[in-house]
Amino acid sequence: MDPLRNHRYRYTACCFLAIVGLLPLAAFSKEANKSPTPPAPLKLLFDEAWQRQPEARAYSTRLESLQARERVSQSLLPRPLTLEVAGKAERSGTNSNFGAGGTGEYIVGFAIPLWLIGERSSAMALSDAELQRLIKQQASTQLRLAARIRTLFWEFELAKINGALAENRLQNAKALSQDVYRRFKAGDLSKADFMQAESAVANSEAALAESQANLILAKQNLRSVIGRDITPDLLKPAQQYAETLPLLPKNFVDLDQSHPVIQDLIAQVEVASKATALAQAQTRQNPELQLYTSSGRPEVGVPTQQSVLLGLKIPFGSSDRVQAQRFASRANQIESEERLAFERDRVLAELDASKAQVESAQIRLTAAKRRAQLSTETRVFFDKSFKFGETDLPTRLRIELEAMDAIKQAAQAEITYLASVSALRQALGLLPE
Repeated sequence: MDPLRNHRYRYTACCFLAIVGLLPLAAFSKEANKSPTPPAPLKLLFDEAWQRQPEARAYSTRLESLQARERVSQSLLPRPLTLEVAGKAERSGTNSNFGAGGTGEYIVGFAIPLWLIGERSSAMALSDAELQRLIKQQASTQLRLAARIRTLFWEFELAKINGALAENRLQNAKALSQDVYRRFKAGDLSKADFMQAESAVANSEAALAESQANLILAKQNLRSVIGRDITPDLLKPAQQYAETLPLLPKNFVDLDQSHPVIQDLIAQVEVASKATALAQAQTRQNPELQLYTSSGRPEVGVPTQQSVLLGLKIPFGSSDRVQAQRFASRANQIESEERLAFERDRVLAELDASKAQVESAQIRLTAAKRRAQLSTETRVFFDKSFKFGETDLPTRLRIELEAMDAIKQAAQAEITYLASVSALRQALGLLPE
């Protein structure tokens, strides 16, 4: 066997073993004198994407806003005091103002708003529920982002694997075409055989161009989320950074205590419930305790008189406005409760489906590895047979195509399995680690 073909078989064998998980891809990289690049694990991509999200940037400000509302609900007054100043002056004879002996009166007072019965405790409960909901909502938003990152990441990995296999297929097709050309020149093969070999090279070039286009698209999709360029050699091989298979809970009801989406919806129900209680307490505008002091001279020459006035302002309630507010709050509560029940069923169904997909992907991966191994051994056998003239070129091309297809399916099956594990972790509400 000539050195070129020997190197080709070593290349193919190393790629295949790396794909099916029998040999670390770093071994072939070392053989090819390629220096390793810094890894960029899935969690790093998620962290970079999260820092660019509007929710992450606005979180601290929203938190401060809710903390300020919580302090308001804990205060003794529902609103700040109101200062009122009023006065009147009348002229008498040549006197033109009150200070010079005229008559008049000045009033200075404060209006102190008061909490309605049960309003303060309801407002405190609502502000606390909103604060807890913001925290749960943040975790739920992170989980939704993780789903997008995982999908784009494994699409990128699949495109990268397909690109490497397409390049390998082209190299094999070129090597076979060169071998056929030498034998055609020697008179062992016909020109039709050489044209078939060249046709295989053309098909491989078209497949490589398509895979490169898909890789560019996958890179751009991932770049749009994380905000930086992605190169195929920037990430480690998939087997080295794959997410671990999680342990399933014994009782899926436990997801209420751990799943971010369910926790967020439970917090929404709590906020809606507290808002309904507050609406029931707010039957009217807040009453006001009025405290005034007046100073004035009713007649000319009479000493200045001072007095203190104490009053209570009680606004009348409007049944239509109260009913509208109550019904709106109750409608939000009902909607939140129904959405929680719906999402519980969806999460459980998604979890069951993800579990089944992992089991199915594992079976397909085992079968695909077995087929790829057999196809590779068959290709080596038929290559030797073709070299000694015992096999015609169409059969040799068919065996080559079947072997490359088997290796491609094995690689895709492994990416599918790793992606299904990520999907199972996503269904359990786990972020990338």
